[in-house]
Amino acid sequence: MKRERKGIPTRITEKILKLMKTSGTDWQQPWRNKRFITCYGHILRGNNIVTLAALSKFERTVWATYDQWSDVGCQVQKGAKAVKLTVFKGYEEENGIRRPKFGRYIAFNIEQCDGDTAKFDSFDKVNHIYNASTIKEIETKLDKLGMKIEYGGDRACYIPSLDLIQLPKVESFETTPAYYSTRMHESGHCTGHKSRLDRDLKGKFGDSKYAMEELIAELTACFMCLELGIDSEPRVDHAKYLNSWIKLLEDDKRAFNMAVGKAQQATNY
Repeated sequence: MKRERKGIPTRITEKILKLMKTSGTDWQQPWRNKRFITCYGHILRGNNIVTLAALSKFERTVWATYDQWSDVGCQVQKGAKAVKLTVFKGYEEENGIRRPKFGRYIAFNIEQCDGDTAKFDSFDKVNHIYNASTIKEIETKLDKLGMKIEYGGDRACYIPSLDLIQLPKVESFETTPAYYSTRMHESGHCTGHKSRLDRDLKGKFGDSKYAMEELIAELTACFMCLELGIDSEPRVDHAKYLNSWIKLLEDDKRAFNMAVGKAQQATNY
């Protein structure tokens, strides 16, 4: 009997489940603090990051199509296996509803290429520096989001009824990345407010709605840190969510891809 081939969403979900069960709170390690970029210098985002990190085994994170590699003087090796990625192609109307439209293309890693690849040595190098200038630049970008934050206490949370992010004082965090990882997580929840992306924020701890929203916020934090040039750190206190995330993904193989899509929407916001 012919073996049924698993689709990309199923393969990604199986990989993420394995990571959650073996790596715990650091299950995003395959793409955390890495720059996925094309040979033209275009930064890859969202689902493409997760797809490449989950389904490829290369150390380098520079990718491009066959023609793009040829255009920059490189040759994809014979027999090289490509990875399917998506590209945004605008919007389309369906039954009166405006939906994003995506196309597909195949990409190859720089490690699969011969030729003058040395000129791309710095493309995927990540070296985040935190000083007064870089912190000011980060804060300027975050201020544009217009999200209300109050500092004090020992708990980080988002309160939908007040549309308010509550955070401990900045100096109580052990590192700058720890502070911003936490702030980005709560900002992820904040984008779900009815005045913004209007997600369902009424789930209770332990149910699937709550698990999905926490997963969206966790992915949003990682994506936002990548966009802003901040090292993200796994939060040990989020170990309490692992079992509910694992159950969510085991019950619905589409759930993780849905969470990635909503996290990218939140990041775009």
